[in-house]
Amino acid sequence: MITPSSFLPLAKGENVERRETRGGAALYVHLPFCKRKCNYCDFVSYAGKEELIDRYVEKLCEEIKTLTPLPAGERQTIFFGGGTPTLLEPKHYEKILTTLTPHPPLPKGEGAKTIEITIEANPGTADRAKLKELRLLGINRISIGIQSFHDRHLKTLGRIHDSETAERFYDDARAVGFENINIDLIFGLPDQSLLEWKKDVQQAIVMQPEHLSAYRLQIEEGTHFYQQQTTNNLQLPTEETEIAMYEYAVDCFWLTGYKHYEISNFAKPGRECRHNLNYWQMGNWLGVGAGAHSHVDGKLWANPDSIETYLKTPSSFPPLAKGENVERSETRGGQHDSLFMGLRLLDGLPTEKFQGFESEVAELLADGLLKQENCNYKLTKKGLHLANLVFEKFI
Repeated sequence: MITPSSFLPLAKGENVERRETRGGAALYVHLPFCKRKCNYCDFVSYAGKEELIDRYVEKLCEEIKTLTPLPAGERQTIFFGGGTPTLLEPKHYEKILTTLTPHPPLPKGEGAKTIEITIEANPGTADRAKLKELRLLGINRISIGIQSFHDRHLKTLGRIHDSETAERFYDDARAVGFENINIDLIFGLPDQSLLEWKKDVQQAIVMQPEHLSAYRLQIEEGTHFYQQQTTNNLQLPTEETEIAMYEYAVDCFWLTGYKHYEISNFAKPGRECRHNLNYWQMGNWLGVGAGAHSHVDGKLWANPDSIETYLKTPSSFPPLAKGENVERSETRGGQHDSLFMGLRLLDGLPTEKFQGFESEVAELLADGLLKQENCNYKLTKKGLHLANLVFEKFI
């Protein structure tokens, strides 16, 4: 296990001031390697560049060493995202985690339990032995991108696994000691029926993960699906069907003990993703690696997207935000960031957070997209379906 003391860094540089954190402390590590780029994916990820992994990990550790410790917060977390983090070997994670702490890994320890360390995983990229080594290193939460239990949809999505592989991967993760597992599902797939989605939901519930994510397919520019859509070769479900899919998942997850705490996320009691909660509540987080974003006390920045550019960047590199640092904390844009993220949570946000947006709030209340409960504004059931329309009001 990795001990919690002083592991979390704060970027050096005059653009960031050392202040009291607001929502805990979180570190995101981006690992942009994939076996194959999925047809819907617009994340910073690259297929066929596995030969760069060793150099990339060295650069990650070099970047981490340029950072200074940030006092631990209530939501102290590490999140390995991608890409496909499980393409990397346990030795790579041992090196990164050792770099993050001045202490050697410990097999046990009460303090270690306070850290949520998540790894994103794709079925077909790790066997049971590899998963066991990752768990022994102290990684205690795994998020598995299953997406569907129907092989024809997995093929359409461009996934490298089939449903049997996905279920075996989940069983292996459970067998080696992962007691906090998330399953990702996607609905609104090309040519997907409501019945097929219901079977996906039911299968996920049977598996009893601690956490479930159900995302509506988004067609993003630059993806293979986007190209298909522009040539009318992508047959998507109707809006009515997508709404029925979402409502079915919400109802079924609630009836089987999962709390609906964010638009697309559901958890058993106490199993909400602490790392993502920190994002949604606009706490402080730092990102290392190509394309990783950071936010400290209202200031936002990012690393370059290209792996090659990232590898060539001097070790003393300053954080970037498309070429320059960006501060939004005192701007309407900064307030929008807070509203956009906070409204994703089912609990909503205190009404005072919406100062300056009184007319927009009034319109959304009148349209039945927002509601006031006690001292909070939150999305209505209709607003959950049309969340993007709500968010646009606060730009």
